Formats: sequence, structure tokens, C-alpha cells
Amino acid sequence: MSDEGEKEPLFSEEIYDIKNIFYEIIKGYSCDYAENLFIKHFTELEKIEIIKKRQEILARAKIKGLRTQREVLAFLASEKIWTQDNEDSIAELELSIQDNSKMLERLVFDNRKQSLAAAIKGIEVKLSALKAKRSELVGLTAEKYADEKYLNYFLFFAFYKDESIT
Repeated sequence: MSDEGEKEPLFSEEIYDIKNIFYEIIKGYSCDYAENLFIKHFTELEKIEIIKKRQEILARAKIKGLRTQREVLAFLASEKIWTQDNEDSIAELELSIQDNSKMLERLVFDNRKQSLAAAIKGIEVKLSALKAKRSELVGLTAEKYADEKYLNYFLFFAFYKDESIT
């Protein structure tokens, strides 16, 4: 039991929840009855088709002249505005967060957990600032454009107002 006096669900209730989830998987969609919203579960083929759509959007963006992130970063490096050292710093910070997060999961003592969690938070703040600066310098790239359009495409085919998913 939790401290607030809430009771944990009975095992039989958990079984019904699991069976309901399995039923939704088999049907191919979930339903939010409060909003009368049906959320499609994509098959692997449908997922690949949506990824293919992203690649088509990316190719069109390149043809229309949007530069890739690699091209923009190369230009920024040639102008000494953004360097490989900056990219390396981002990679190091990301690895540090991953390593420290794994260590945090294994710690037993609360005081050590709190100090490590604070250290991770500090690293995340540095990483966020560095990524924000890179994003500001890079601006709109072909990949960003494709990802935004791809997300809209994905969302358009995921949500429906009827049970027949049409």
C-alpha cells in the first residue's frame, strides 16, 4: 500500500487490464472514449511506409535547395563559428549523462543519489545550452524540415474519429 492509503489493484484487475491491452493490440487501435478518439497501431509495413515518406520529403527539400545539417555544420566550421570541439563536447556530455544515469540506478544510499542526481542535472543544463546554441546557428535544415512534415504525416494517419479507422 502507498502512504496515502490507496490500495494497490487486485491481481484479477491487473489481469483484466492486460487482457484489454492485448485486445487493443489485436484490433489494431486503442480508444480514448472520453474524447471519442481512436489511435491506430501501425503495422511494421505502415511504419516503413511513413519512414519512406520522410525520405521523400527530405529528397524534395534538398532539391529545392535546403542545406543538410552536415553542410551547414561544415560551413560554420569553415567560418570558425562552430567547431568539431563543440560537437565533441555535445557527445561527451551525452555519454556522461548516460553513464551517470546508469550509476544512479545502482546506488543505494540516498545522500550519494542526491549528489549524483544534482550532478546529472548540471550536465543536462550544459548540454541543453550547447544544443540550443547549435540549433540557433544551424537554423532550418533539410532534415528538420523533413522531420516536421513527417511528424504531421505520422499524426494524420494515427488519429481517427471512428472505430473503422477511416
